[in-house]
Amino acid sequence: VDDGLTWEAAKERRDAVRDEMISKGASPTQLKQNGFYISRNEWAAWKRYQIILCTEVANDGRSNLTKYRVQRPYQNSSTVWPQGELLQKYRWLTDDEKARKLWKEWYDSMDKGCLHGPNCKAKAQGGHCYQGSRSYYKHIVSGALLPVLSTLFKVHETSRYGRGKDGAKLPPRALRCTVILPQF
Repeated sequence: VDDGLTWEAAKERRDAVRDEMISKGASPTQLKQNGFYISRNEWAAWKRYQIILCTEVANDGRSNLTKYRVQRPYQNSSTVWPQGELLQKYRWLTDDEKARKLWKEWYDSMDKGCLHGPNCKAKAQGGHCYQGSRSYYKHIVSGALLPVLSTLFKVHETSRYGRGKDGAKLPPRALRCTVILPQF
């Protein structure tokens, strides 16, 4: 699975949100706050600053708190942060060329890399580490599984395989998806 967000797609998302906000009469300050942000501190493992794309989440009217959808070059899925947390950890980046360069650096390095950087202990010991990697592997079980799904989950839960040092393991996820096979 490649979970990355290319520079072109990120810029397109930012511009689409800004266009929508303009059509709704947003203030210049609101427009400016949607875009690329750079971390206040260097990411120690990679010796470079983090970059994120922040787009304002529509306010439901129940709160005065402004929230932002946060996306990273190596993580297409997003989280939502309140404005205070965003501004505490990141600062707005006005230069699109600098944003493009940093976005592509993270996108390219996280194809096979992990957030631990080039000195990852797991990789140094010959293992694999996909922490924060934009490319990772998933096991897919497909077919008419509904009748045996609870049994499959119990087997997964009792298996020792895939447990961390603390004995915990991520639960399986059931989802509907379409698998596209390459044409030869």
